[in-house]
Amino acid sequence: MAFVNGFFSINRVNVSSSSFVLAEKEIDVVGHFGRLQAGHAYRFLGHFKRNPRHQWQFVATSYRHLN
Repeated sequence: MAFVNGFFSINRVNVSSSSFVLAEKEIDVVGHFGRLQAGHAYRFLGHFKRNPRHQWQFVATSYRHLN
């Protein structure tokens, strides 16, 4: 986890599958989900947005815990 402020957080996550073509196997996911548990699988829905300071981030509009 990179940053948490209340329920807003920025998390570096490993990608196991995606509907997007990705060059990286890890991405930053931004959204209102508080603390995610390391080692657990999640499904995020949302879109990519370029942040001028942090480059590309996935902005999650919803998520679901899979384990």
